Amino acid sequence: MRTACSRAGRVLPAPGAAAIRKTPRSHADIFSRTSCCQTRRPGGVGRAVLTRPTILGDPADGCRTPAQGDGRAPAVVPAHRSGDPRGGPGRLVPGPSRIPHDRESRCRRPPASVRAMGFVIAIVVLVLVGVAVALWLRNRSAAEGSALPAPQDPLADSTGGPLDGLGVGAVVSHGGHDYVVRGEIRFDEDGYVWTEYHLDAGQDVRTWLSVDLSDGTDVALWNAVDAPGDLAPDGGAVTFEGRTYKKVESGSARFTSTGTTGLPASGKARYADYKAEGGRLLSFEQWAGEGSWEVSTGTAVGVHMLEIYPAGRAAGGVA
Repeated sequence: MRTACSRAGRVLPAPGAAAIRKTPRSHADIFSRTSCCQTRRPGGVGRAVLTRPTILGDPADGCRTPAQGDGRAPAVVPAHRSGDPRGGPGRLVPGPSRIPHDRESRCRRPPASVRAMGFVIAIVVLVLVGVAVALWLRNRSAAEGSALPAPQDPLADSTGGPLDGLGVGAVVSHGGHDYVVRGEIRFDEDGYVWTEYHLDAGQDVRTWLSVDLSDGTDVALWNAVDAPGDLAPDGGAVTFEGRTYKKVESGSARFTSTGTTGLPASGKARYADYKAEGGRLLSFEQWAGEGSWEVSTGTAVGVHMLEIYPAGRAAGGVA
């Protein structure tokens, strides 16, 4: 089958079999050299048809539906790429077009699986954003909480001992009597420390509670007495009110006082302690190293026999 060009008067290869002799310089040359051609078929003369070679990717064709062939417009491709044995470099032959069939093929919606996958991805992103926001809020709350001062336990310095809370303003209960601590005297004899607490029982009697923690827990309750002027801690034994007391220890120590004690804030004192049979105690104290001796009698007290109510609380409950 051969095609005679009705305008140029020369023979060109038929579509799908022949090739254009020479490569045009531009698209316009292709269109100008292509015209209405007469197709001759064996056994008769064919009818004239309009043919227009289509350049691959020609935007002028758009989504136009071609009128012949397999639904695709003919395209001009190099002969040596089309597989035509007569072709060679620089020659073009018609070939199938790769232009989409219509506009619907260009605007085709994505498959349902793709849309579902996009929906799942969106859900995952939202969940991750929510988790990130929640973590940020929690961290900020923790940072604000750490800036606040921590609550302090008023008994944090307590050692858990039975005498915790004993000090000025505390209440001491013993033998059915309640005593208010009015003053405190702390003694220090070369590192040997003990404390005496001035107790107010609402009477004119001076009462003291001594606490010695150096060799365990030694507690004694003392009452000041009027002793004869010639009574002094001389020798190894002293007789008072029909009892004989033997010396236990004596010496001097520095003291500091707080609250109501009748003494200066600090100073030096001398002391002498005696003990009689049955556990009766006798004590001599001299303040500032001069003057008369103060005499007190006392008895040892078990710690379990005392009830201590810290300052701000009353005996038997909260003040």
